[in-house]
This record gives sequence, C-alpha cells and structure tokens, in this order.
Amino acid sequence: LVGWLRHRRSRHRAIAEMEWRQDGEAHRNALELLDALLDSPPAEAAKYSKQLLQIARDFPEKAVIQHKVCLAVEEICAENKSHASQMQAYGAVPILLNALEEHRRVRQVQRGALDALAHMTRVARQQIFDLGGIPNVVAAMTKFRRDADVQVAGAMVLGGLCVNSDACR
Repeated sequence: LVGWLRHRRSRHRAIAEMEWRQDGEAHRNALELLDALLDSPPAEAAKYSKQLLQIARDFPEKAVIQHKVCLAVEEICAENKSHASQMQAYGAVPILLNALEEHRRVRQVQRGALDALAHMTRVARQQIFDLGGIPNVVAAMTKFRRDADVQVAGAMVLGGLCVNSDACR
C-alpha cells in the first residue's frame, strides 16, 4: 500500500510538472521577467540570480528562454567576480552546459552560453572541466565555425580552462 501511494504521488508530481512546462502563460511570464532582468543594471539583476536559474531549470527545452538566461548570466558575471562565484554556487554551470547540449543548432544559445561560461572560468574552471564542458565547447565551435563571435567566445572558454591548469591542457 505504501509503495502504491508513493508511485501515485510521484506520478501526480510528474503530470503537474509537465503541465507547468507547457503552460503558455508561464512562458510569457518567464520571458517578461527575463526581459526586465536584462534591462536592469547587472548589480540589480544579480539579486535575482536564484530566480533566473530556476527559470532555466523550469524551461530547458525553450531556446528563447535559455538564450535570455545565458545573456543575463553573462552580464551578471561580467560585472563582478563575486557574482560569478555566486552564480556557480547557485548551479549556473550545469545549466549553461545543458543549454549548449540541448540547443546545439541554435546559434544565439551557443553564443550566449559560451560568453557566460567564458566569464565563469575564473571561478568554475574545475567544475566546467569535470562536467564535460570541453567537448560541448568544441562542438559549438565546430558547428558554427564561420561565426566569429562563437569562435571568440569558445576560445575564451578554452583559454580560461587551460590557464594555470596542467589537468585541462
């Protein structure tokens, strides 16, 4: 009986989560919040880092949302090294790597995620390396080999990973 109740509860949770991800109003609200964060100064946007990353977790399949999250993370991390540490602590690295992997054909997501990762290499070098960031970066650079912005951002990530690191070379 207890096993059956647990199974039923987990099934209801999964259904509720699926309904949430397909809710058009939730998407619009998330996009409005992301636009507001992108329009605000990075120091102000940094106060909403947890919410920003939660939006990325809630809508991993939506390229527009992932792109805006990547842009916001990049702006926040470029502002201050302590913000990059804060974003790492909140779990930004796996989210950015997931965006690279999930949206391989979307140039804007690739560029935004690489820009954000380039700013995070100062504080998250080992985590990026451990989570398989190098193959994702190389895949993005290979896919968009004629896009100078993707190439520069990818080179910045790879350079940041390799600086003072024998393991990553």
